[in-house]
Amino acid sequence: MLPWQIEVKSAEDIEGMRAAGRVAREVLDLAGALAAPGVTTDAIDALVTEETIKRGAYPSPLNYHGFPKSCCTSVNEVICHGIPDSNVLKDGDVLNIDITCYFGGYHGDCSEMVLIGDVDDAGKRLVKVTHDCWRAAIDYCKPGQPYSGIGKVIEDYIAPYGYTSVREFCGHGIGKVFHTNPNILHYKNNEPGKMEVGHVFTIEPMICEGVYQHIMWNDQWTATTRDGKRSAQFEHTLLVTPTGVEAFTGRLPTSNPYFWEDGAPMIDATRGLSVVVPDGGVPAMAAQPKPTAARAAPKAAPATPKAGFGDSAPASASSSKKQQKARAAVKKKKKK
Repeated sequence: MLPWQIEVKSAEDIEGMRAAGRVAREVLDLAGALAAPGVTTDAIDALVTEETIKRGAYPSPLNYHGFPKSCCTSVNEVICHGIPDSNVLKDGDVLNIDITCYFGGYHGDCSEMVLIGDVDDAGKRLVKVTHDCWRAAIDYCKPGQPYSGIGKVIEDYIAPYGYTSVREFCGHGIGKVFHTNPNILHYKNNEPGKMEVGHVFTIEPMICEGVYQHIMWNDQWTATTRDGKRSAQFEHTLLVTPTGVEAFTGRLPTSNPYFWEDGAPMIDATRGLSVVVPDGGVPAMAAQPKPTAARAAPKAAPATPKAGFGDSAPASASSSKKQQKARAAVKKKKKK
C-alpha cells in the first residue's frame, strides 16, 4: 500500500475488528483493576498474557520487532513503550497501560491511564486534560474531515494548561496489520488526507507536563520525557461511520471508573481551587506541575514520528520461546 492510500474496511473487516476491540477492552479493564501500590508491572503483564490467551487471542506486542512483553506499562515520565519488569508501583504514580490483542485475524488497540494510590492534584489534572483533549479529537472525526485537524484540536485544547504534545510518536491505521496508513499526528501539521467511511485508525495523544522531546533508553523501546516531567496518554481504535466514529475499544458499563466519575472535583494545582470547564471550553489558568525524578538513559531521540511500535506486521513466533508458548496455548484452547 502506498503512503497516501488508506484501506476502506469491508463489512467483514468491521465485524472482525469490533470483536478484536472488545477483547482488547476487556483485557485493559482487568489490567487496570490490578494496578495498585505494591504491584509490579510484570504482574500486570502476566495477567494480560493470561487473559488474552483465555479469550482465544494473542498479545500483539509480544515479540513485535523484538518487544519482550505482552503489553506496555509506562509510569510517570515514561511517554510510551515502557517494558513491564520487577519495578513496584508506588503510591502517587500515574500509569499508562497499552493493550493490543490479535483476535480472529485483526488487531484491537487501546490504552488508558491509571492513578496509583493517592496522586497529587497536578497529576490528576494532567490525566484529565489528556483525556479531554483526546475526546475532543475523537468528536472532531467524521467523513470529509482532514486528518491534519486532529493535531490542531489537541494542541489548541492543551495550550492554556502549558502542556505539550509529543511529536516523535503518532497514532496509526490498523486492521489485519498492526500498524498501517494513515499516520495520525497529535500536533498541528499540514499532512494531506481526509477521512472516509470505513477508515480505521487510532488516536493516542501523549501529553507532557513539560517539553515534548524524549530520550530513548538503551532498550530501544522505552521513551521518557527529556526533562523528567510526567506524561499521560489515552487511546481508542476508531471506525469512521457516516455520522462520526465508532470506538471499537469503547468502554463498557463494567469498565473501571475514572477518578472524576466518583464525584471528586477537579483541582487547579496552582491555586487549590476547583476548576470549572464549560462545555467545549478550557480554563484560563495553566498549572505548572512539580516535575518527577527522571529515570532516562543517555540516548539521543530520533527526529521522525513513529506509529506505535512501527509500521509493519508482527514478527514470526519462531524467534521467541515465550511467543511459541503463548501461541500453543491459544491453539490448545481452540481444540477444546
